[in-house]
Amino acid sequence: MKTLSKTISLIALLICVFSPATKAQVNNITHPANSPYATIQAAINDAVTVGGDVITVAPGFYSENVNITKSVNLRGAKADICATSRSGAESIISCPTGIGVNASNVTINGFTIQDQVDSVSAPGFGYAVYMVPPNTGTQLINNIIRNNILGTGLSNAGASPSQVKISCNWYDANNNQGPLFSEAILADQTVAGKVSNVLIDGNKFTNHTGGAGIDFENLSSPANAATGITMTNNVFDGNIRAATFYNVVSSTFSNNEISNSTFTGSGDLRIFGGVNNMTVLNNKFDGSNVLAPHAIRITSGSGANSNITILENSFTGYTPANTVYSNVYIAPGGISPTTCNWYGTTNPATIASMIGAPVAYSPYLVNGTDTSPATGFQPVPNSCSGCPSGNLVQN
Repeated sequence: MKTLSKTISLIALLICVFSPATKAQVNNITHPANSPYATIQAAINDAVTVGGDVITVAPGFYSENVNITKSVNLRGAKADICATSRSGAESIISCPTGIGVNASNVTINGFTIQDQVDSVSAPGFGYAVYMVPPNTGTQLINNIIRNNILGTGLSNAGASPSQVKISCNWYDANNNQGPLFSEAILADQTVAGKVSNVLIDGNKFTNHTGGAGIDFENLSSPANAATGITMTNNVFDGNIRAATFYNVVSSTFSNNEISNSTFTGSGDLRIFGGVNNMTVLNNKFDGSNVLAPHAIRITSGSGANSNITILENSFTGYTPANTVYSNVYIAPGGISPTTCNWYGTTNPATIASMIGAPVAYSPYLVNGTDTSPATGFQPVPNSCSGCPSGNLVQN
């Protein structure tokens, strides 16, 4: 079976190398003298090294490896149109070795990127889009990224790098066979070093059966802890879990919606240690799926956690067997607070039964109404007044 897989990958690679785009057009609109180009790569190669040339790619099917070595702005047929809900003709990049971002301040806007199956070769090295360190400031926006081994290899190194923005993308079913878990976004600090100043906003993550939507993997080096990561307004549906954090500091997970996670016994939000100054705010956790994990599971494999604030979230569908919190290993005095959350009921005993870990969870919200059209959970003001009868508050 492995031999057959390698053969298929080689055939696909040869097709990419020797097949031009299918009669679509690629134009450099900043310096148009040599337009149109037969391939995306030809337009990149001909761009000015410094200057941010704008390259437009018409609808069509582009079977080629793309190695981005200049600070270009690539605009597909759906540039500036959010990928989470759109229709019509796409600019499709299909190739087994993915896209390598080998320059700073690159923008990839409005494409469908798919069919990456090679886990070792350049330019993607196992990712559909690989941000090669030490480059910074990548803008990955309005793309459909589907049917790959790994969606995006995240890197943003340096003392004060330009912001990486990953926004309005739809990551779907990046489950092709490879040596790693099938993640949508993976920051592997053993390769990328310290990652900081990243905005992951307004994306949709669906059907990742072998991994998380967002995964920060830094198992052993607190010095390389990810910092300044903002994850907001994202929708996670049908993934093994929404997010995984090892050694992430001074970051925010807010206004997200999580449902239908499948890793029973784990957590929708999984904290493995070394996490501090993390805010978990205004998220909507849905545990009604029969396979649902805990909402938040916190352990200390990569070090003590501290200063994790879990505030004004909605937790519904959880049970005494499938609790909201699990383990919750925090350095003494380090959790502040886990209050003013909605648990789907105002019954004190029912709420106490689904907490699952020694956290101070009162006062809690007594109204789960959310009339805002915004993503996540926006509670009714002044409704954080619930308190268990007797002495049920866990400390």
